[in-house]
Amino acid sequence: MAINPVNTSIQGIQKGLQSASKVTQDIATVAQNGDLDLGKLANAAVDLAEAELQVKSSAEALRVENETLGTLLDVTA
Repeated sequence: MAINPVNTSIQGIQKGLQSASKVTQDIATVAQNGDLDLGKLANAAVDLAEAELQVKSSAEALRVENETLGTLLDVTA
């Protein structure tokens, strides 16, 4: 089975965005309920930072894949 790096990077971006969305919804729920548990908020902040890093690293991988593909096309043209 062949692995398509572009699809893998796009899936990584999507997963990171979905995680960030879920975390922000959780934070909003905590705020609405007045449940200002600092432990929950700290965990949410860590989860949000993790989602951000996933999106950034996947986007960088996609950029490198695009650049590499362009170089290969230039060499073969």
